[in-house]
Amino acid sequence: MHNNYYFLKFLVAELRQKLCYARLKQSFSQEKDELMLGFERQNGEDFWIKCYLGGQFSSLVFLDDFRRAGRNSVDLFSEVLLAEVQEVELYENERAFSIHFLGGYKLLFKLFGNRGNVLLFRDDDYQGQFQKKLKKDQEIVILQLSRPIDQSFEAFLANHGEIKSVFPTFAKEVLTYLQANDFETRDLHARWDLIQEVLALQAQGTFYCYLGSKGVVLSLVPMNLELLWEGTTAIEALNQLFYFHWSIGEFEREKYLIAANL
Repeated sequence: MHNNYYFLKFLVAELRQKLCYARLKQSFSQEKDELMLGFERQNGEDFWIKCYLGGQFSSLVFLDDFRRAGRNSVDLFSEVLLAEVQEVELYENERAFSIHFLGGYKLLFKLFGNRGNVLLFRDDDYQGQFQKKLKKDQEIVILQLSRPIDQSFEAFLANHGEIKSVFPTFAKEVLTYLQANDFETRDLHARWDLIQEVLALQAQGTFYCYLGSKGVVLSLVPMNLELLWEGTTAIEALNQLFYFHWSIGEFEREKYLIAANL
């Protein structure tokens, strides 16, 4: 659930502290599906965001230092180079956030599963994007990304306890947690109580990296899987996820696929 609204709440709050009044010093790509964004913070420290936006795995990674290769790299989003960050905005009930720059520019981080992308807007008008193959991204209307949803008990009752209608942003890990706690067999009031419990778990800001049969997952709720890491910092959680994904998760995923096809 690393590309999930409830996780992004924590990540955006941390990025806001890191990036407000920082300047974008470098923006380039030197590897397929990888965008590097280098910022200089007010205290002079560097802060890098590596946007790994592959078709099989998509995530952000954060670095204090990075050395650009001398060749095979391409400058991108030159319009916002040296621009100052004004705000980091999370879109309501959506898997997306944007970094606002002085001059009306926004870099939109669209983290839709394995269709992740970074797009540039100016005065909310589309200017360009990193992953050119995702042609429909040109049609994104940034002003329509936020999705207000009535998530009251009354709305839950009106939808006959159908959780995906009222809480469409719940990640697979959360739905697994609910199923493991007999969500479907409870009456509507008991279901609502369990939903409040899982909302409280997601709000407490504890992050877990687990190893399952299909690879490594990041969760905001405890799971019955092998625990690899636990912490309270969203930036570190993504760094740990990225490390475990490539060091352990891909091997386990391949092993699962081979076993499933025997």
